[in-house]
Amino acid sequence: MNNGNSTDQPLKILHIEDSPMDAEIIREKLIDGGLSIDIDWAANENEFARFLQSGMYDIIIADYHLPGFEAPEALALVLRQCPEVPFICVSGAVGEEKAVALLKQGATDYVSKKKLDNLQLAIRRALDEVKERAARKLAEEALLKSEERHRTILQTAMDGFWLVDMQERILEVNETYCRMSGYSAQELLAKRITDLEVIENQQETAARIRKLVDQGEDRFESRHRRKDGSTFDIEVSVQYQPVDGGQMVVFMQDISDHRKLEEQLRQSQKMEAIGQLAGGVAHDFNNILTVILGYANLLSMKVNFSASEKEAMQHIVSAAEKAAQLTQGLLAFSRKQVMDSKPVNLNDIVQQMQKFLVRIIGEDIRLRAVHNDATLSVLADAGQIEQVLINLAANARDAMSEGGELTIETSFQTIDDSFVHEHNCGKVGNYALISVSDNGCGMDETTCTRIFEPFFTTKEVGKGTGLGMAIVHGIVSQHNGFIYVYSEQGKGTTFKIFIPIIDKELLTEMEHVAEKAPKGGTETILVVEDDVSVRKVMESILIHSGYEIISAGDGVDAVKMFSENSSSVKLILMDMIMPKKSGLEAYKEIKQIQAGAKVLFTSGYTADFLRNRGELDKGADLILKPVKPLELLRKMREMLDRKEND
Repeated sequence: MNNGNSTDQPLKILHIEDSPMDAEIIREKLIDGGLSIDIDWAANENEFARFLQSGMYDIIIADYHLPGFEAPEALALVLRQCPEVPFICVSGAVGEEKAVALLKQGATDYVSKKKLDNLQLAIRRALDEVKERAARKLAEEALLKSEERHRTILQTAMDGFWLVDMQERILEVNETYCRMSGYSAQELLAKRITDLEVIENQQETAARIRKLVDQGEDRFESRHRRKDGSTFDIEVSVQYQPVDGGQMVVFMQDISDHRKLEEQLRQSQKMEAIGQLAGGVAHDFNNILTVILGYANLLSMKVNFSASEKEAMQHIVSAAEKAAQLTQGLLAFSRKQVMDSKPVNLNDIVQQMQKFLVRIIGEDIRLRAVHNDATLSVLADAGQIEQVLINLAANARDAMSEGGELTIETSFQTIDDSFVHEHNCGKVGNYALISVSDNGCGMDETTCTRIFEPFFTTKEVGKGTGLGMAIVHGIVSQHNGFIYVYSEQGKGTTFKIFIPIIDKELLTEMEHVAEKAPKGGTETILVVEDDVSVRKVMESILIHSGYEIISAGDGVDAVKMFSENSSSVKLILMDMIMPKKSGLEAYKEIKQIQAGAKVLFTSGYTADFLRNRGELDKGADLILKPVKPLELLRKMREMLDRKEND
């Protein structure tokens, strides 16, 4: 065994790695770091077992994921054959839970492939630990046989360990608890239980000790205080031994991760409940809005308003559309919203949101908006982009507890190959860029790398779900864009959102289609809707455009009416979710009467609710409530004019 210095004999390393490129990178990294090394490389389980049996190694390095073989299995083999040899896992994509499990199993250390500079330090630290362990072993062999039992407990315990006397003084402690608490063994041996346990009433500890003496053993949950002042939850198993005046053998398992998972589950359940509520609200509210928007638009088409009356009607339509956006906001919060992408100028969305964002961030934070380009045309759902701005503004507000400045800047950005390579995200092309910057407390590198993970939050319990940034990332991804964050502690944070610029020719074409007024028709339409008010307004809209109308109040009635009028009905306008028989069930029966029947479904439910009820047939389409008259007429005309083989 040597210490890895370049003047000593080469450090004998066994490296198990299925990627020759990664193996070579690690070898060069160690050599560049000044280590004199002799590496045996194993690419699979058989080679690893053969090397392990034939050679003596100073240290073993292993990737986590290998074909048919993983690090826990390799570690188990090492622990059986040469448990004194340090085992370091070097992997690129292993979750925290697996890494912690591997360390609990007996691995010496874990190093990410993204931070290979830490590998040399881990090796030197492992070798030092081997030396220290060897020295301790020599000292332990010299101890009295009466202490052998305590020594065995300390060496084999995977959980934290104390030996405590009846005056609550800590007599012995293991390294596991030192790591858990942040204290050294010397510091802990000068403390009592009450110095570390977080309890409101000090008499609780004394009561537990009395109970322990009576019963001989006890098991309970507690909370301890680390050296840095933070706390962690533990599960305690303690036994009383009536020797040397009475002693307590205490084993402690850190259950903080279990507590976090429980809290995440509760938050997830709350979000699911909100999602269910939002879906129900969306359905009922969208039916009401369909009626309001429908009659308002009908009045606008029929009546010659004065200027003031026209303005009043516009206010009605505008208020109804804002109410529809409110419904979309609820669905965005529960991540059940439907993408409604349209050509928009990103600057318009930011400008419209400024007054609302000022109310979110509060009076002690100044909002500054900068628009470097007049027009940034993108294909986007305005409501979802607004949700992104709301979440980022709320995040910035929490980072500036003592006030500050929030800057929202928009600009045109061209992404090239060098940018994609440097930031490891995005695609080459032209983008609209939204930069959201604050001068708050900032974040460290670890937080930045996890900021978009679901349930990850730096806020206190009850003050954050850990979903805000995950929702932001999801919305940006839905828009074929990407987002990255730059932050320094004490210097603030900047989020940069890139959304692809829409092609000008496509934009012109889409705007032309959107502006083109739909023509009416004389065809017969079967209108199927269980909500009487919604059915009446749809009938009025269609009659106003020249169509003949047949009505039905549910799926059963729809099949009957179509059967009686199949030769004249050219299109069915039908609610998807109805009592007695759903729209999908009714449509299946109608197709048995006439295979080529066309149906335009309407619904006020959420996208996931509808997906659970099956995919739409080729002859069917869907329009979501609240239904705007022009959109309804345009979609109907498109379907009526569509040839059967289109």
